[in-house]
Amino acid sequence: MVRPSQGGAQRSGQGSGAVFHRGLTGQVGVRLDSGDLAALAVHARAILDRAGLSQAQIVASGSLGEDIIVALVTQGVPIDPYGYGTSMAV
Repeated sequence: MVRPSQGGAQRSGQGSGAVFHRGLTGQVGVRLDSGDLAALAVHARAILDRAGLSQAQIVASGSLGEDIIVALVTQGVPIDPYGYGTSMAV
């Protein structure tokens, strides 16, 4: 995952406040863990794509249960892996 960086950073995504480091290498991604995950993922995907980071993954976690994940997948939300486990039964 990439965090905004002070040195060598550039602004991307008009009005998004997103900052990406020049010359990113390795895995790049965004983690979403609260809020409207569907809307945030769509917005993050647009920002990443405009920045030339179409390979970046969007990860969702945070109190996700099977019903939420199924709904997001059914809607075609651009989330790659999901962090699941809060509602697991043994």
